[in-house]
Amino acid sequence: AGEEFDQQRLGLVYKKSFGSQHDLTLRTYTMRKDFSGFLPIGTHIPFVGDDGAIAYQRSFSGAGGLYTFTDTLMDMPNVFSVGFDMDYQTDDRQRFINNAGVKGNITFDQVEEAESVGVYFRNETTLTDDLILSIGGRFDNIDMSVDDLYLANGDQSGDLDYNEFSPAIGLMWNKSQALNLYTNYATSFETPTFSELGSPAQDLNVNLGGFNNVNPQKAKSFEVGSKGSVFNNRLYYDLALYTMDVENEITNVVNIGSRAFFENADTDRNGLEAQLQAKLTDQLNLTVTYTYSDFEFTSFDGTPAAVGESLPGIPEHQFYAELKYTHPDGAYVVLDALNVGEFYADNANTQQVDSSIVSTLRVGSTIDINGTMVAPFFGVNNLFDEDYFSTVRKNAFGGRAYEAAPERHIYGGVTIRF
Repeated sequence: AGEEFDQQRLGLVYKKSFGSQHDLTLRTYTMRKDFSGFLPIGTHIPFVGDDGAIAYQRSFSGAGGLYTFTDTLMDMPNVFSVGFDMDYQTDDRQRFINNAGVKGNITFDQVEEAESVGVYFRNETTLTDDLILSIGGRFDNIDMSVDDLYLANGDQSGDLDYNEFSPAIGLMWNKSQALNLYTNYATSFETPTFSELGSPAQDLNVNLGGFNNVNPQKAKSFEVGSKGSVFNNRLYYDLALYTMDVENEITNVVNIGSRAFFENADTDRNGLEAQLQAKLTDQLNLTVTYTYSDFEFTSFDGTPAAVGESLPGIPEHQFYAELKYTHPDGAYVVLDALNVGEFYADNANTQQVDSSIVSTLRVGSTIDINGTMVAPFFGVNNLFDEDYFSTVRKNAFGGRAYEAAPERHIYGGVTIRF
């Protein structure tokens, strides 16, 4: 098993202001990547997971622009922005038999192309001294195609075309530095990736290419929140509550060998996010965050038993705390802890993952030596040697969902800036 790749990237960004009212940003980029790898599966596996030698050649490029005009609208301060994105990707992708680390016969060969064009706008109007209205929207046109070059099992070539407009509206009331209330309603649109469009699990015995019947997912969300600073800016708070209705959420249903397969399901997501940042002294800062997530399946044609169950991989409760001391001379000490609550590893909620509390300690300093900045650092990960999982693969074949995290370990180094 192993992998190797080489990759090159080039990007350019141009920014220009025309007076105090007009701002323009243009960007363009290109990337190329050649990848090959051997997954730790081979001809001894009793299903078609033995095509564990994979390779692809990828070209990815695009451009975009954003124009912002600051003026007044009916004597009210107004900021209008309009922009576009254009992106193109092509993958020449193959799979081969993995004969104990030797590339065998080809089993899969297709060229995948995706073209995306998006245009968007946002308008922000200050209705009164403390009330701001924002309205925006985005239109996307996305074309995806597959040219099947491995015809031993038939021609699975095909193409898909998506068009969608996604509007959003928000209102913010800046009553004072201590109280900023806001509410947002937004929609979103996301197509499947080529991996998510892979042929469903029941077709593994013939290793089909092309597309399956996974549809794009759409979401409608509503959010209310408040944020602000109190006690002479020594305490900052941020609180948000939201609800989201997702139609055709692209959902993992099984992982077999080297492949993951997906179907659509409808979900409801309700949650709360809270954060406090407290300046205890001039050198000592405390940050505390809490996340509550009530996410469940509401409709799932492919797995009816999952309806009403929680989405896998997402804990209902998550808590984080960080204490940081910074000395005026540049030295610092940071101690943090992350508490991840129980969650499930599968759609049917039969595999439960225990909660964990993992802490880290980091120390360091920045020293100026005749204009050269020297910054030594040292850290301990998993400070109290907690047993937990670093990776949980959702809906893994045979229940093989778990990958153990490292035990307590130490690292250190130095950064030098001339």
